Amino acid sequence: MWDAASSLVSLEDAVENIESYLLSKDVIWARSGRPSLSLGLISLDLRWLPRTLDAGDQARLNAVEARLTAVRDKWRVAWERKATAELRSRLKLWRGYLGDLERRPGLATSYPQEVRNRAMGVDLLDSAGNQPELIPLSASLDAIDASFKDRFSPGAFVWEKVPESAFPAEQFWFLYGRPRSRN
Repeated sequence: MWDAASSLVSLEDAVENIESYLLSKDVIWARSGRPSLSLGLISLDLRWLPRTLDAGDQARLNAVEARLTAVRDKWRVAWERKATAELRSRLKLWRGYLGDLERRPGLATSYPQEVRNRAMGVDLLDSAGNQPELIPLSASLDAIDASFKDRFSPGAFVWEKVPESAFPAEQFWFLYGRPRSRN
């Protein structure tokens, strides 16, 4: 999941397919033999990869970012709609996980994987622009966060192979600790 070389190749592949993906009905585009394509997955890679790459690979990443910016500018409304749809989907997954965790505390072991859905929400909110659904989605996220903070124990960064600096604690507080059981 956090391998720089394969993530960079995946981003380069994503750029080749981004316009078709944006114009498709799929929120997360499953691809045979390749990682899925989504704006949330792209955003995570764009956050952490720059802090791990050498100069040559950084140039490749810069080319990917330039192409993504051009596509986003060309297809802004499609990009915003896709980001909004993915945000809705990621919030549903996150809310579902937290509900399951409430009933089955043993699921806390999967927190580092599951919290990816919440982390993607940060950039998806920004990417959604001014879509009408954004206000209720943002309010829903705030409510989920408020409830989760009651059972969250601040602590160490949860992702071992990712630079913490890519995910500032103020914005990504949920990556710095673990859920605790309610008493």
